[in-house]
Amino acid sequence: MAATKAIAELVGKKVTISIRDDNYYLFEVLGLDAANGFIKLNNTENEDGPIWYPFSIINWIRES
Repeated sequence: MAATKAIAELVGKKVTISIRDDNYYLFEVLGLDAANGFIKLNNTENEDGPIWYPFSIINWIRES
């Protein structure tokens, strides 16, 4: 619950995220679906558009 609240506070901010492959990516947090375990991210380094990512593939998040 505390982790979900912390992630919710990042909505609208740019963050650096380490995903399953141990690479680091810069994203903007667009939304949160805590009930289903997803975070909506916009990759600022390419034009893939917003994508819903499951919490399970995220190693860590920090505000950029």
